[in-house]
Amino acid sequence: MNKFWNFTDKNSERELHLNGAISEETWWGDEVTPAAFKADLQSGTGDITVWINSHGGDVFAATQIYNMLKEYSQNSGKVTVKIDAIAASSASIIAMAGDTILMSPLAHMFVHNPSTIAIGDSAEMLKVKALLDSVKESIINAYEMQTGLPRDKLSMLMDAETDMTAQVAVSMGFADGIMYQDGENHAIKIPSSVLNNTRICQQKVFNSLLNKINKTGGFQPMEDKILKLRDDCSRVTEEALAFIENNNGGENWTDSDNETYAKMEKQIATLNNEIDRLERATKLKESLTVPANPTVKAILNNPQTPVKSTERESGFWNYVRGISPISNDLALAPDSKGGYLAPDEFHRQLVQALEEHNVMRRICRIISTSSGELQIPVVASRGTAAWLGEAEEISTSDTEFGQVTLNAHKLGTMIKVSQELLDDSEFPLDSFMADDFGRRLGVLEEEAFIVGDGTNKPTGFLTTAPSIDAAGATITFDDVMSLFHELKPPYRNKAIFLCNDTTVKSLRQLKDNSGQYLWQASLMAGTPSTLLGHPVHVSRFMPDIAAGASVLAFGDFSYYWIADRKGRTFKRLDELFQTTDQIGFKATQRVDGKLILPEAVKVLAIADE
Repeated sequence: MNKFWNFTDKNSERELHLNGAISEETWWGDEVTPAAFKADLQSGTGDITVWINSHGGDVFAATQIYNMLKEYSQNSGKVTVKIDAIAASSASIIAMAGDTILMSPLAHMFVHNPSTIAIGDSAEMLKVKALLDSVKESIINAYEMQTGLPRDKLSMLMDAETDMTAQVAVSMGFADGIMYQDGENHAIKIPSSVLNNTRICQQKVFNSLLNKINKTGGFQPMEDKILKLRDDCSRVTEEALAFIENNNGGENWTDSDNETYAKMEKQIATLNNEIDRLERATKLKESLTVPANPTVKAILNNPQTPVKSTERESGFWNYVRGISPISNDLALAPDSKGGYLAPDEFHRQLVQALEEHNVMRRICRIISTSSGELQIPVVASRGTAAWLGEAEEISTSDTEFGQVTLNAHKLGTMIKVSQELLDDSEFPLDSFMADDFGRRLGVLEEEAFIVGDGTNKPTGFLTTAPSIDAAGATITFDDVMSLFHELKPPYRNKAIFLCNDTTVKSLRQLKDNSGQYLWQASLMAGTPSTLLGHPVHVSRFMPDIAAGASVLAFGDFSYYWIADRKGRTFKRLDELFQTTDQIGFKATQRVDGKLILPEAVKVLAIADE
């Protein structure tokens, strides 16, 4: 049987050797199946060492191996991964399954974006793009669990097709140590001089990107170039919108009209892609000014870029548990009402919990403000052009600007924790509080971001987004197509659908005129299904299908801005629940949200009876 894996028993310890390509041919063929690999893996128990020497291959095959090794680690024995030559592409995913990951001093690890070959029309290509994007997010999950690096930084490493030596991989958290010191297989303590060389190596990768960006000669500052591209993109977008308005709103266009507008769309897409590329490069440059891994930062002892304030962190949790009185360490971040701002690490946990419980935070633009009010200039009306006769005067037609104000509405909740749990040092108080506060605040936020009336709460997008009426009491294929084309083309590139689960049930049953279902189920857990090639997100706060209800939204939700005022405040309430031997904790935050450009989102409403 032709396999790319091989199990051996050595000195009563199990070893698994993964060699060569992880390909569809060998993994999904008639002889070798996931079941066969699982049978080999589960044929014994105890600790296992996984040797990897592979340039990668099929990501779904690698995903199954990763899951099987993780299950083995939880139920049968410790998994140690040893990379003896290379773990590239999907093989690097498998490497992340190890409880301990070691690399030969000569080994390399290589990470990059997923790729594939596809044939089809533009709609099929959009589906392929969506699939590759979702596969990338899944791969980042494995890297994030191992390294602890931010997702945007991991994404940039994949974009840059990063090749890591053993030292680089350890410094960034992809591996735990380097093999073969004094004949032992354990981690080498890496001196700071080597880590500095690691940073130089990373800088070389970035410099090569800069050389490509500026290969025409004459270096132009990245920020200036991005600003110029944004100006160009804004100008072309204005021209495209004016072209639509001056040519029957897109109806009854000639072939020449379609060709002209297609060129404008292509130019806008090219400019946006160039802006995204330069912004990623800028972020990568910023990330390379300090080591990427918190452990490396600590080794280099760089006080200018601390991972977190250890003193403030311990002071905060001592205050929460009631172990010690308020200390000077905690007083680094007091709140005017007697509470204390959450330390950075707990704040990140809470934001993650908010995103898990609030779909709007996953699809909208999040900004942070230090003040209670933010003024956002927006285009209220656009200037126009006109045909002129001989010597006819040109009339004035200026673009007018309006202003959207984001305030800071206060949101609060309170939980009770028993004194026994606070006294138990093993109880994960930080994750418990982050999840509980995140669930409570996230649910209330999501409701306000969708249906809020703006009175002491954010303004929901359903309050301001323009709507069209469905033809009847249910949603039909024609209704969905009308909603799709009601949204102006510039906003469709990043558009998504949003509805509740009851509406999803109706959408899944829709077919086009050829009898094909519009709904495309997701192939990856955790990624949204698609409708007309665009992701569908679900919120319980979108209305049910009923007369007069706005049931389906479609648009670019990056134009819904969520403004977080910096700092979330927590206060311990010692006396309030003393009769039940419980301690209360109050959490408050300030947030606002508004759809700053209403035309970016369209809503389908069921007509009144």
